[in-house]
Amino acid sequence: MLLGATPGPTPKPLTADEAKVLEGLAGAGARVDAAQAFSVTLGPLGRVQLGFACALEATPRCRLVVAKGGEVVQLLDDPLATKSPTWACEPAALSFPDVNGDGAVDLAVIFSCMTGVGPTGAQEFPTGEVLVSRDGKFVTDARIDRAVEAASPKTVKDLVGVARRAAGGKKPRAGR
Repeated sequence: MLLGATPGPTPKPLTADEAKVLEGLAGAGARVDAAQAFSVTLGPLGRVQLGFACALEATPRCRLVVAKGGEVVQLLDDPLATKSPTWACEPAALSFPDVNGDGAVDLAVIFSCMTGVGPTGAQEFPTGEVLVSRDGKFVTDARIDRAVEAASPKTVKDLVGVARRAAGGKKPRAGR
C-alpha cells in the first residue's frame, strides 16, 4: 500500500471492525481489506470511511464504498473509467493527493488486473483510476481519464503526476 502526501488531515487506516462495517454496507459476499480502507476528510461531509469491497462472484467485482455513521454516502459500482473489466481488477495501491489544486482530497488508485483466457491469459497488469472530490462525492473527470488511459501509469506516483498535468498542472495549495 502506498500513501501519497495529502493536504489537510491525514487519512487514517480503519480498524478491522470498521472495515467489517463497510463490508456489511457493500452487500453479500463482499470483503474489504482493512489495509486498503481509510477514514478521510471529504469536503462538506467531514470525516468518512472508505474502502474497496470486492467479491469473488459479484458483478461488479469491486466497488468503492464511502460511509459515515454506518450509512452509505456513496457506492460506486464501477469505479474504473478504463476499458479493463472490473471483474478482473482489484485495488493494489491507494493515495489521497489533491490532483487539481482545489484543496480537497482526491483518490488515486492503481488496480492490479488480470487478462482473460487464451494464449496470453492470466497475465497481471496495472491500471490506474483517479476520482476527484466534488461536493462531498468522488467523481471521474473526463480530461484526467483520457490522460490516464493514454499514459498507462504503473505506479501511484506516476498516476498522480499524469492526473495533475491533465488537471492543468496545478499544485496543491500550501497550508491545506
